[in-house]
Amino acid sequence: MLTEKMEIKKMTNLIKFFLCVLSVVLILTLGGGGTAQGIEEKTTMKIYYVPFEVETFVPITMEDIESRSHLVLWIYDNEQLVAEILSLLQGEKTSKEINDAGIRLKIENVKDETVFSVDREGVGFTNKGDRFLLTKAQVDKLQVKIMSLRGVVHVNVDRLEKYGLGHRPDLD
Repeated sequence: MLTEKMEIKKMTNLIKFFLCVLSVVLILTLGGGGTAQGIEEKTTMKIYYVPFEVETFVPITMEDIESRSHLVLWIYDNEQLVAEILSLLQGEKTSKEINDAGIRLKIENVKDETVFSVDREGVGFTNKGDRFLLTKAQVDKLQVKIMSLRGVVHVNVDRLEKYGLGHRPDLD
């Protein structure tokens, strides 16, 4: 009798949990469009990031970094932050080709429609045809800056923790 009551209580709690999850999904799907759309309109920069030191079995290319990135960050209404990030992308001009199988960073500057892509060696390319090379120190500064940002962020935590990059006590 006691175990039967416990089973009924477990099932009731499980049903309550699924109903709660379902209602959150419905609210986000049906009612959350205005908020996301408002953020989209104010977005001045989008960042898609995979830590540079991460080795992957499947190549990450310019075409799929958005879906395979470990961190997605949209910056909105913050021109100072956008300028700071753009200043970190100022590398030496280079003739090196970008490794399209090793893309680690894509930054879209929405304001002037410039897209920056950087491979794991620091070789960068813009959609306007510019090529640049970031030093190890520049890459490190860029990574620290990106990982320290707060705001509209989508983090694939399982991917970051897999590589020991999840929790940053220095940022608490």
